[in-house]
Amino acid sequence: MFCDDGLIEDWSEERLLEATQLVVDTLHRLHFLLHPKKCRLRPARQRLYLGCVVDATKEEYVALRLPTKRLKGIARAAAQLMSALRAGRPVQLRAVASVLGKERAARDCVCITYLMTRELLRWQNATIFLLLIKKGVPIEKMPFFDEEMDFVLPDEPLLGYRGLGEEWLAKINWDTDIVSVLPTAWLRLRTPLLLREQSFWREELRQWNGKWLHGHPPPGTRTMMPFESDASKLGGGLCMDKPAAEARWHWLPEELPNSINWKELVSPELGLRAVELQERSRRYPHLSKLLVTNMPSITGLSDSTPPDHRGVMDRVHVDGQLDNTTAVAYLNKQGGSNPKLSFYAERMWKWLLQRGAWLSCRHLAGVLNVRADTASRWRDDRSEWRLSHEAWRLVEDLHGPHSVDAFATRRNTQLPRFYSRWLDPDASEVDALKQAWELEENLFAHPPIAMVPKVLAKLRECRATITLVAPVWASQVWLAELLDMSVELPTLLLCETLVEPVFPTKFKVVQPGWTTAVWRLSGDTSVPKVSAAALRAALWPNTAPQVSKTIG
Repeated sequence: MFCDDGLIEDWSEERLLEATQLVVDTLHRLHFLLHPKKCRLRPARQRLYLGCVVDATKEEYVALRLPTKRLKGIARAAAQLMSALRAGRPVQLRAVASVLGKERAARDCVCITYLMTRELLRWQNATIFLLLIKKGVPIEKMPFFDEEMDFVLPDEPLLGYRGLGEEWLAKINWDTDIVSVLPTAWLRLRTPLLLREQSFWREELRQWNGKWLHGHPPPGTRTMMPFESDASKLGGGLCMDKPAAEARWHWLPEELPNSINWKELVSPELGLRAVELQERSRRYPHLSKLLVTNMPSITGLSDSTPPDHRGVMDRVHVDGQLDNTTAVAYLNKQGGSNPKLSFYAERMWKWLLQRGAWLSCRHLAGVLNVRADTASRWRDDRSEWRLSHEAWRLVEDLHGPHSVDAFATRRNTQLPRFYSRWLDPDASEVDALKQAWELEENLFAHPPIAMVPKVLAKLRECRATITLVAPVWASQVWLAELLDMSVELPTLLLCETLVEPVFPTKFKVVQPGWTTAVWRLSGDTSVPKVSAAALRAALWPNTAPQVSKTIG
């Protein structure tokens, strides 16, 4: 019997000496012999333990770090793998497994180890699967090839498969060149991803070396930003108290077929993206137009925010509460075995790390996740319609291209940028009537009819020029304002299908019974306007009723 690898810690040197003496006396009393060369009985701020440096040089906290020798070894192994891939030299499966083992062994000292080894693990698993298939080994999880010859493979180590036992290891030739095994399309598609991942281990590892263990948080640590999120078959929702925000959205048609695990997993990113946009526009209102350009989308990762104006989520610890255990596991482990779910978990982590933020998630019972659940079950609004494709093309041909859709949601927007009524993950801003229309190049508005008077009042206030889709109702008092602000002749939308619902409905789609026109309006009194006679001739070619004007 022997004992090995023991470590005694305390915040006080005096108490540490007492604890050390107690341990030594206890071991002697139990007839254990201490190895004089291996024991370090004097207190120290740094100690090499199990291949890691336990660093207590800071009085507030203790951290685990990689020693210099391991840092150099990992960086050297990553550099050799990158060099072989770039030069087109053979890369042995044994070498891939060796690099993966060295990098994953750093998980206790580098907090994003799992995130930055997913791609290398996929290369190893793909090669092993193909070699097993060639050997005729019956395995349950077969690789799937889609149109791009891409693999859908589990990320977990290939152990414990029924029918394999441990004999499959003997069937693998670890000296096989993986470049000769993997399909050409795979190599062409995923080699840049692997090179980008390995460059982290070669160039940025020292910056990430160190993982806080316990004690008081390090100075300048991330402030907590708790939130609750949930998803349903209708949409998703996210709620938080600091900053006070509630984001909710409906799923797009292409997102509806996805599983509930997928919806629960992407909901935190969509909600946090909406909250970040809200806080940015609140802090930097003069940059609202710049901040919403090329924002991260559900299919990509990009951010055009100037570095000087970031800070909304800098050094923030995002603490999520979700009622789906699968989503919690994938986010906490920075990915997982399902490639589709792992992609979105990895993407969210990279999105947060770009902002200096950190993420931790925990399970919240569904009966307690009330606020987010209510937001996610936002029922379809039967008034949520949009112009048909034919009508929209006519509007664009007349006065386009337009820059922003002022009254829309992520489901019925006609343009990449839009203003929404609620906090929406894809919206540029919330509440069109609070935005600076004069800063937009060419704003398009198709508001509810009840909102037309407020739109005209906003137009006079900001003295902007916009394209408005509104009905031609001679009995309405605001029609006189439409005529007064017209800078071009309005065009009647005489389409067979004027509007269409944004979601399938069992109700019969009935087109509006009134006449609708496309108006080009300006709230600037110095801009020349179209004469009343020309307007009446364009709108009522046969009979031109007299339109009464109101004062004020």
